Amino acid sequence: MAKLPHLPLQRLDKTFDRRRVAAPVLPPVRGSAKGHAAAITSKIDAVTAEQKALPRIEGIDPELILKVNLAAPVQEDSWRTAGFKILAQEPGGILVLFSDDTELKSFRERLAEYQKGTQGDAKNPAYSQLFAAIDDVQSIVATDRIGPRLQADGKAVVADFEPRANLTVDIELWDAPTQLDRQVRVQKVVSHIEGKGGEILSRYVGATGLIVLRARMRGSVLREVLELPVIARIDVPPIPDLGERDPVWSKYWS
Repeated sequence: MAKLPHLPLQRLDKTFDRRRVAAPVLPPVRGSAKGHAAAITSKIDAVTAEQKALPRIEGIDPELILKVNLAAPVQEDSWRTAGFKILAQEPGGILVLFSDDTELKSFRERLAEYQKGTQGDAKNPAYSQLFAAIDDVQSIVATDRIGPRLQADGKAVVADFEPRANLTVDIELWDAPTQLDRQVRVQKVVSHIEGKGGEILSRYVGATGLIVLRARMRGSVLREVLELPVIARIDVPPIPDLGERDPVWSKYWS
């Protein structure tokens, strides 16, 4: 049998990523940018009106925290340039957003451009990646901040908290842009609770993401704290699973 030369193989200096890349999820095609923008505007107006209707608490600046339901992902930079910071992502395409501009000027300016529809040679309206992805906009209200252990104990709405009852609770705050902002935000809430006769038992301010206070206060004060937009959740401290409710933990309710 004739001996033939081996096929020469050339080594490549570059290796290629063989992982599959998921196809991008595009926002749905809206029938009318004008109509969709008008619907978003109506919902934003309702959210800001609800925010303005909240009772003002001395020493705590007004801030807007809301949630949006998305039909497709939106880049974080799109939210940032529209005046928002992402605080949390929840199942079902829900984002929790924060803005220190309660009028949402930057967001509204972009929404007005989107509402004009497709212009010139463009294939889509301006900012369509942002606004076409939005299905709904909602306020975060006091009942959203009541934790699962309180709800299991029959505290489903603000009125369920007896004004004269003394409660010990864990208060989780939404994150803030910088460590200084976190400290300032915490101190404003602490000052309000202590000014109303409550007691701060402990506090934890992480470098990012987690801010928790443990406090003891009357139900009337807790009702006010539940209305604060900077509050993410309030719940009773966790109880060890000992089979029976440990009498020691009864000190958290009186």
